[in-house]
Amino acid sequence: MHRREDEWFYVLEGELTFWIDGRVIAAPAGSFVYGPRNIPHTLVVASPTARFLVVVEPAGFENFMRALARPAGSLSLPPVGTELPNPERLTEVAREYGSIFSVRQAFRSRPIHRRLRRAARDQSARATSGALRARSSARLLGAYKRT
Repeated sequence: MHRREDEWFYVLEGELTFWIDGRVIAAPAGSFVYGPRNIPHTLVVASPTARFLVVVEPAGFENFMRALARPAGSLSLPPVGTELPNPERLTEVAREYGSIFSVRQAFRSRPIHRRLRRAARDQSARATSGALRARSSARLLGAYKRT
């Protein structure tokens, strides 16, 4: 959870599923989702691939990312199973930059993401058109379909 920053997500391709303060939001291409500061939020890619823009405001969160980053070995996505940052180190660095991340949360995030993926599949199965998904997303607080 960010104490200092708000986040905006704009989905260019594919579909994301967000969990924001207990609410699940399906976000197909063209959706905008807001992740406010001091409100727990996370996301999963609900489609085989996705491209999206993230804006974090005010500036400063990029320093948190740099503190944990490793240079990429190539201009490609890391392979599945790539080691995640050490949870204790992540917690320590997050505190330095005004975010809250706990070791317990790190170990619990996989079940949350599994539930989000399941919710995304269930919602996609119920939706019969992109317009229906967009209206549904807009009703679930914060997702808006560009028309």
